Amino acid sequence: LGVGFPTTIDIVTVSGKETVATTVLPLVSVGNLSAANVKAVVLDLPDNAYLDGLLGLSFLRNFNIFINFKEQYIELN
Repeated sequence: LGVGFPTTIDIVTVSGKETVATTVLPLVSVGNLSAANVKAVVLDLPDNAYLDGLLGLSFLRNFNIFINFKEQYIELN
């Protein structure tokens, strides 16, 4: 990603407590939406996680979020 890792923090995940690197991503884009200067943690996900990453509140707080549980989708505006 070409970003530095200036600090670490302790977090608790399903698999236990881990020390992870933190950074600020200059730009995060999902589809046609983007957010600048997003705080992030760097964590290796297990191979059986079946996902590429997680979007946290440091990204999501930039948008209005609509969750349709019945139709199983999330809309960001």
